[in-house]
Amino acid sequence: MVRIEHVGPDRGYCLFTRMQSLADDNRAAITTHFRAAGDGQVTEVAELNLHPAHQVRGRLVFSDNPNLTSDICIVLRRAGVPDSQEIHPDEDRTFVFQAVPSESVVLSFHTTGLNRVHGYRLSDQNLSLDERRPPALSGRVDEDLELSVLFESGVAPGSPLRPAVEGRTAAELAALKQAAMVQRQGAQRIVQFNPTDVVTEHQRVLEESPLRGISAEAKTRSGQR
Repeated sequence: MVRIEHVGPDRGYCLFTRMQSLADDNRAAITTHFRAAGDGQVTEVAELNLHPAHQVRGRLVFSDNPNLTSDICIVLRRAGVPDSQEIHPDEDRTFVFQAVPSESVVLSFHTTGLNRVHGYRLSDQNLSLDERRPPALSGRVDEDLELSVLFESGVAPGSPLRPAVEGRTAAELAALKQAAMVQRQGAQRIVQFNPTDVVTEHQRVLEESPLRGISAEAKTRSGQR
């Protein structure tokens, strides 16, 4: 039994295990939400039972053939929970996340130091495209998944770095990266989204639908570039 001291009274909390800590065993526990009792009282929370987790495998597909795979970061974050994993794709543009629980997740993509993939945007052919968070897909994971995620040349609508990035040299991009880190008080905030943001009904439906990339037909048309 685990006892957590100094918890604020009459507040809502969530109890969870971090994905990264269980990745080697590919196990997970479902997030438990609870409200703490009044001042001086003890709140008993249900057990966190570990169970076999899911894998999310994928491949990045581009409308052309860029040489930027090593610069791309892929972040899988649990929706509404401050827990995430970050990886780089392999040379063949494939990736895999372990220890993903049966929950809603946000899968986002960015070039190191930016909040999007430099020179590309997620195609609207991706079935789980999150229009509220342009460089991301949102949806539930209830089984092992294998996704193909399509990128097209161009800039994501509404990107705050849109006018500043295109056509810049490597040195200028490095300077922009540093400025963005200072402005956002740390690189983590560039790629993570505030779980307290207001969730629209469209967002809620999207996050409760299965996480998906492009369809088999779109994958065939793209030629898996």
